[in-house]
Amino acid sequence: TGASKDYNFSEFQIEVKTSMSDTSPTKHKISSLTQLQQEGLPLILYSLIAIPNPNGEHSINGLVEEIREILLSESHELETLFVGLLESNNFILGHPSNEKYRYSLPMESGTFYSVSKQFPRLVSSDDADDERIHIEDYSITLVGVEDLKLMLSPPLDYPSLLNDYSRINNSHN
Repeated sequence: TGASKDYNFSEFQIEVKTSMSDTSPTKHKISSLTQLQQEGLPLILYSLIAIPNPNGEHSINGLVEEIREILLSESHELETLFVGLLESNNFILGHPSNEKYRYSLPMESGTFYSVSKQFPRLVSSDDADDERIHIEDYSITLVGVEDLKLMLSPPLDYPSLLNDYSRINNSHN
C-alpha cells in the first residue's frame, strides 16, 4: 500500500485537488473512498484554485516547464521519470496546442491541509455493506478546516511539511 496518492514519499503522502471555481467556500470532487484515506503515513491535501482564462498568465506548457526545472534541480532521474509519465499519457512537450489551456490563480498559490480525523471525508470503511449501494465519488466543502491548515513559509521542504502536520495533529489529540 501507500502508492495511491498523487505524491508518495517515504514519510508522507500528498493528494492534490484543483477547483475550477472561485466561489467560497472551496469545493473539491473526491473520486473514490480511498482518495483521502490515510495509508499508514501522514496525508496532506493540497488545495488549488485554477480558473480557466484565455488570457491567463499561466499555461499547461509553462506549468510543465516549471515542474521540470524543480525536478532537475533535485535529480535528472526525477525529471526523466516525469517526462516519461507525460509521454506515456500522450502529452507532447512544448506543443503549441497546449497554450490554449491557460488559467489564472486567484489566490496565487494553494493551501496545504492536514487530512486527519477532523477533516471532512469518507473512507472505505464508510462504504455500506450492501451491494445495492455504490459510493462512486463525493464532494467536500472546505468549511471549518482553518485549524487544519498548514502554516508554511518558504523554502518549502519535507521537514517543514512534516513538522507543521505534527503540530496540527498534536493540538487535536
